[in-house]
Amino acid sequence: MNQFDHTLFNSLVLMRLLSFRLVLFVVLAFNVLSIDILPQLNHPNHMSVHVSLCPFSPPFSIASVQAQTLPKYRWSLSPLEELQSQHTLLVKVLQGETLAAKDWERLAQSLGRDHQTQGMQSLALIAAGLAWFREGLYFRAKEALQNIPRDHPLLEIHLFFLAESYFHLGLYQQATDEYDALSRLSPNSLWSHRARFRTTDLAMILGDFEGAYLSINELIKRYPEYPYRNAAILQSADLAIKLGRYSEAVDRLNQLNPSSLQDVSAKRGRLLLETLQALVSHTALTSQEKLKKVQAWRKWKNYEKALSEVRVLLSSISSKDKIWADTALEEVRILHKMERFTEAVQLNKVLESSLPKGYKRRSNLWWKSESLFRLGRIKEAAEALKASRNHSKSAGTFARLGMLYFNGAHYSEAEDAFKNAVKRGEKGDPDLWMPKRLLGWLPYRLGRYTESAQYFKRLSRGGRGRNHYAHYWWARSVHKLGQEEEAVSIYYQLIKHAPYSFYAYLAQMRLEEVKRTVKTPWRRNSVSKQPKIYPIPDPIESVGELARVHGEKLPLWEMIYGLTLIGETSWARVYLRSLTEENRAYYRSSGARRRKWAFAPRFYLDNRDDSEYGIWGEQSADKAPRSMIWAQGIATDRPTVLRKKLLKAYRALGEHYYARRVSYYDGPKLTYPEVESEAAEWQRRYPRSFQTLVESSAARYAIDPHLIWALMTVESSHNPWAISRVGARGLMQVMPHTGQLSADRSSWPYFGSPLLFEPEVAIEMAAWYFQELIEQFKGQFPLAMAAYNAGPHRVKIWLDFKKDLPLDELIEEIPYAQAREYAKKVTRHLALYRRIYLGHTGHLFDLRMNPYPRGNINF
Repeated sequence: MNQFDHTLFNSLVLMRLLSFRLVLFVVLAFNVLSIDILPQLNHPNHMSVHVSLCPFSPPFSIASVQAQTLPKYRWSLSPLEELQSQHTLLVKVLQGETLAAKDWERLAQSLGRDHQTQGMQSLALIAAGLAWFREGLYFRAKEALQNIPRDHPLLEIHLFFLAESYFHLGLYQQATDEYDALSRLSPNSLWSHRARFRTTDLAMILGDFEGAYLSINELIKRYPEYPYRNAAILQSADLAIKLGRYSEAVDRLNQLNPSSLQDVSAKRGRLLLETLQALVSHTALTSQEKLKKVQAWRKWKNYEKALSEVRVLLSSISSKDKIWADTALEEVRILHKMERFTEAVQLNKVLESSLPKGYKRRSNLWWKSESLFRLGRIKEAAEALKASRNHSKSAGTFARLGMLYFNGAHYSEAEDAFKNAVKRGEKGDPDLWMPKRLLGWLPYRLGRYTESAQYFKRLSRGGRGRNHYAHYWWARSVHKLGQEEEAVSIYYQLIKHAPYSFYAYLAQMRLEEVKRTVKTPWRRNSVSKQPKIYPIPDPIESVGELARVHGEKLPLWEMIYGLTLIGETSWARVYLRSLTEENRAYYRSSGARRRKWAFAPRFYLDNRDDSEYGIWGEQSADKAPRSMIWAQGIATDRPTVLRKKLLKAYRALGEHYYARRVSYYDGPKLTYPEVESEAAEWQRRYPRSFQTLVESSAARYAIDPHLIWALMTVESSHNPWAISRVGARGLMQVMPHTGQLSADRSSWPYFGSPLLFEPEVAIEMAAWYFQELIEQFKGQFPLAMAAYNAGPHRVKIWLDFKKDLPLDELIEEIPYAQAREYAKKVTRHLALYRRIYLGHTGHLFDLRMNPYPRGNINF
């Protein structure tokens, strides 16, 4: 060992010990975190999440589970009702009660006396093993699982948890054997994906550092959204150090997520990186790499760190350097994001003559325009905007200029610019949609109420989507002209013809302002007789009926039924989705494909691009081999027939996304939630999904649970696996970086974007975040809703310039169409949920606005 190696070893020995132990703790213990018990994640406001045994619930291939050989046991055919008198614990099972591990073992022992119930005995032992595993009693889990015959439908789950138990007990060879058996049985199942990470851990523990290093790097590449990515990167770096590859260790550590300020692995990794970089000089980053890190800090809103690093980088490079212009513009951008607009403008002026002509100089002028706008210097901002577009006279330039004036409340200038945009534009030009809309609105804003009344009256006779908006503002224009009776008449028409619209509730508020009796299908205040709440179907009964009919050819039904019996409804939902999607795909496929049927379900409702993503972002074309018997089982029912049979099962297992779809496809046309004969169907279409979780989080943060369900309806239609075009995830459509910032703010020690697919995490995080927004905007729901969609910083900008507007007018002037319509949709669904479950809308919001938000949150 040379002098350098001695120095490096002495400096790193403590950190290597710490990092190795951390890797074991984080990667080994939390590799399958959703399978172990997730520790309480607390912060000063008591935000806590407890993730159940359900493994994230992302998509996976139900691979070859019992495809070639059907299981010996049919749990759905067991005469459970008859056995209740002999086995008293079965009564609790059939009532859906949760049994302790020792009770499951007692039940298994009781069932074992009768050879006709041997299949049920296996199921009871699986439940006991899972319960012991949850409690961290791995020896008891192993004892329960190791002697179960391997001829039942839940074999892949059985093998995985048996292997996990061996692993935690230090029985590494037995663990390896079971992981291998799982891989052979079901190479593409959810459990096999997790087993791949575990086999890497085994290789590291057994001293095969080279094999473990190659494996972990392949897995990091294969699963870009692995929830404990920082821990895996730290493990890779630790192995690189053990192999003497210090430069590679630095490369790995530079992949750590810069936003993970509270993540234990990220903290340890950054400390290790600083030590390595100080000792290994040739590992220094290039200027381009440093700029990328700065941009990552800025993207994740760690602006202080980004500003410090970009200034260090600027001091180390020459203005002749190719990267100098991009770095200087990055400093401008960071200052703007930090709302240090005066400094940003000063830097803009310095750079005007220094930057090369072309895109970079125009970009600098654009940022100058943005900062001047935020300073309220609207005319100067307009001049900078014109300069950034080379003083072009195009429709696009005038459209952008008009939006700048409009957002800055310079309405006359905005109207002139929009007229120029329309005059110079061509039919179908996308730049002209907003100018045309606002040219109709501006007469009202500028006090030309006769003109606006005529415009909105004409518009109200158009398409259905515009009627509600036009009717309301027609009434407002007439009201402004002092024609109260005509305005009242129009308000009543609106309520009659659009009783579910956002504008119907606004019309009600306006009628109450003028002391008129409001005749609406709904009630504003609490009612003496509460609506009847219809019970959710019994899951064991609902799934059992289907399993008895279809389980012979489709063991997937027996899996779902078995999981339902032992209370693992989260897993049962995942398998039920698999069956539904495969049935649909089968009937959409050609005859040739059906004859060689193979299918890999993708449960994400993924709108990002045309790629099909698997678990943890894996891009794969996994196809699971199936027998012809399986294909015949899938072909038993057409989707239109099957979905009617499945409606009860969907609702019973809490799969409300599919239940809503079936209700909309096959249900009757509805009138009002207040009609008693329609109440059950309204509750099916607007379910209280994950009721226990929602009500618990709502109580913790003192918000209305119906608001969470309204958000859930608009965001994802109650689909835990939804992904938007821009990458927002889960029930509440939280962006990964917003989730990370929320996790850091709440001091969560571990966070990965796949956790947003967990209802427990999504609901808890959204409830906390929305409560912060409600506090920031002082209880004004529509503003909080717009902030949830567009960001609170944007709402504060709108309030800065439009403090004196009533809330209904401010909503119409939100420049982002999505945020504007989002606030209306959520308000409408909030009122609808209250009508369905409370019998009244309650107070929705005040039209009088408080324009001075608090500064408690800015992401």
